[in-house]
Amino acid sequence: MSSKVVHFSLPETTSPKDTAQKAWRSPPLKPRTQPPTPVSVYGLYLTEDCISRIGRTVLPSNFTEKLALKCPDYAFYHVGLSYSNAHCQDTFPDIPLYWRSTVIVHTATRARPVVVLGHRTTAKDRKIYVSDDQMKRVREYLDLGDQEPAWYDVMSVS
Repeated sequence: MSSKVVHFSLPETTSPKDTAQKAWRSPPLKPRTQPPTPVSVYGLYLTEDCISRIGRTVLPSNFTEKLALKCPDYAFYHVGLSYSNAHCQDTFPDIPLYWRSTVIVHTATRARPVVVLGHRTTAKDRKIYVSDDQMKRVREYLDLGDQEPAWYDVMSVS
C-alpha cells in the first residue's frame, strides 16, 4: 500500500504583525431616541386594574401562574407599571407612541402613570402624535371606559 505525502506551502511572513489576529468590534448601537423630558404630557392615565392586566400580559404564562399562587396582585401591578408604555408600543406598532419609559403625572386626586399620546417641553410646542381613532383604539384595548385624554404636569419619568 502506498501512502501519499501532501505538501502545503505557506506564505512567508515578514513580521509578527502579519500573523496576529486583528480584534473585531461590533459597531456601536444607536441609542433609541425619545423626546426630551416634557413639562406636561397629553395622555390617558392608567387605572390599577389596567396596570395589573398589563403586568399579567407581559409575563410568560407559566411564570404568571406560579406568581399568582405566591404573590398578591401588587406584584403584577409593579410589572405592569414598569412596562405599560413599552407594552402599548409593542401592541400598536402603527400608532406613534414615542415614550417607552413610564411617565408619572399629577392628576386631580393623586400621581398616576399615563400612556403618552403627546407632549409639551415649552409653553408653545404642544405635539399630539395620534388621531382620535388611534386614541380610541388604545383606550378600548386598555379598557379605560370613556376617559378622554388630557394634559397633565409631569412628576417623573423612569
